Amino acid sequence: MPKPKKPFNPFYLLAMVFGIAFTITACAFGVMMLKSIRPEGLPEAGAPGHGLMDLLGRHGTAILMVELAGLAVFTLPAIYLDHLRGRREVARRDVADAASVGTEAPSVRHDPNTFDVSQSRIQE
Repeated sequence: MPKPKKPFNPFYLLAMVFGIAFTITACAFGVMMLKSIRPEGLPEAGAPGHGLMDLLGRHGTAILMVELAGLAVFTLPAIYLDHLRGRREVARRDVADAASVGTEAPSVRHDPNTFDVSQSRIQE
């Protein structure tokens, strides 16, 4: 039986776009820094590459920070959405397994990664 297709996670696409933009900008920023320490320096006005170097010289740090923030903003929801979908799939499988065996499905499944306050009472 083929595996069902996983649903599309739009946050991954957005995180990928911001990640690619961040990588390209960081590389261009590094090239600009390398060119600025060479004896010939940065391109003069009207020379090829001057516009990009001027833009990065003035706003490069801000552009990198916006791209990094966008990467963080979209990566966290992407991971969380996958986590929620995984938990739903496990619960769906538990119900299906219980139905095939003829027993009642557990209403709450214990997650070993969570802390249950009701079990933490100190015995006096």
